[in-house]
Amino acid sequence: MILDGIQDPGNLGTIIRLADWFGIEQIICSEDTVDFYNPKVIQATMGSFIRVNIVYTNLVEYLSKTENVNIGTDMEGENIYTFQKPEKINLIFGNEGNGMRPETEKLLQKSIMIPRFGKSQSTESLNVSMAAGIILGQLFRV
Repeated sequence: MILDGIQDPGNLGTIIRLADWFGIEQIICSEDTVDFYNPKVIQATMGSFIRVNIVYTNLVEYLSKTENVNIGTDMEGENIYTFQKPEKINLIFGNEGNGMRPETEKLLQKSIMIPRFGKSQSTESLNVSMAAGIILGQLFRV
């Protein structure tokens, strides 16, 4: 998992907990992602912080050199329920308000989205940690 500019400590903590649940042992964060040692992050992990390695790095450098397929989340992406997951991926989640940075987005090979099923279509977006949970659940299905 790759996090690009996540700001909310609760979101980071919940994503760490999700990673632990799904057996993801490392999360790579942009240098401006909220500090892993923030007490609210630690609290939201419910102990998962001891089992998931968090690395802060320059995402453009990392994503440019990786052999994994870079997959981002985007409202215009491929439907997650019909998406065929490549064997090795970097799953990238963007900032809560702004999404991924343009320089990160340029390095994507694919993008995915969670379709809306409600009739009103008035909900603007999902919380990033909620979206991560839905996407991970779908990608790890048997």
